[in-house]
Amino acid sequence: SGPLIFSHNNGSLDNSHACALGLGLSCYPNVGPGILTVGTWTKLEAYMKSSTTATSRDGVVRWWVNGALAGNYTNLNINQNGINEWLWSETWDGSLNPTDVTVEWAHYLDHLHISAPSCGPSGCAAPPYLVITTSLSPARTGTPYTATLAADGGTKPYTWFLESGKLPAGLLVDGKTGIISGSPTCVGRSDFTIRVTDASSPALTATKSYTVITSGTSTSCPPISVSGTALRTEGAQFRAKVVSGMVMFNLPMTSSAQYQISVYDLAGKKVYEHRSMGQKETRITKDLKNGVYVARFVQGTQANALRFQVMR
Repeated sequence: SGPLIFSHNNGSLDNSHACALGLGLSCYPNVGPGILTVGTWTKLEAYMKSSTTATSRDGVVRWWVNGALAGNYTNLNINQNGINEWLWSETWDGSLNPTDVTVEWAHYLDHLHISAPSCGPSGCAAPPYLVITTSLSPARTGTPYTATLAADGGTKPYTWFLESGKLPAGLLVDGKTGIISGSPTCVGRSDFTIRVTDASSPALTATKSYTVITSGTSTSCPPISVSGTALRTEGAQFRAKVVSGMVMFNLPMTSSAQYQISVYDLAGKKVYEHRSMGQKETRITKDLKNGVYVARFVQGTQANALRFQVMR
């Protein structure tokens, strides 16, 4: 198993900045993991657009693995006269275990389709894509922090979500504007994943993982612990635990269909709600205060409940 990478046979074109095969430069996935798995059929898609001139560095290469955008390079010099070859290379397979003569290396290709994009008076339509382009800077306690998330591709307006993990304490992300703002209150490391969807139908989705280190003079936030008791369980066990300082649920999934989790305080007020599909675990993106809560998991006709306590 490994990532699908791209290199360009340059000819007389200058791609010394990226992807030049003649210089030993390969472009690795820069959007998603783009991993191919041994023994599993994988859908691969690639798109190339010639540069305006031989030196303009505005040629485009994008590739998808199982429908997820993996690589997006928009700064290449690519022959304006068109593409004459696209090569699927198995060059490095044998290097994984070159001394084992019993290993047979084989790739199987099926349903190969090559096409030019549909063109009209306004130009040629490229395949749709969406990618988060923002980098985030470190934070400091007591100092106001602002960062505006940005994306490329898709159809605006975008909608932003905290997919998993936890922002630095004191920071929030605005779902409509993509602005992360607030004043951090605790030093330490925060790992989280941001998800964006566009306005097309069906919507395009992109995710990106971040790590933000918060420095300062305050102490680290106290650790969190959680204990829970199942109130109702159908099938797999519905449990709560703590991972990286956040409450996480093990979900009693019976299929990949959409599910909903709702969390209530003891007064019956809903304090958190989350909908998604195909996950076996999910983290609560809300910072819960100390206390007792009830979580309800619903998927189709299945409903499970869990009472849990948060302690710091």
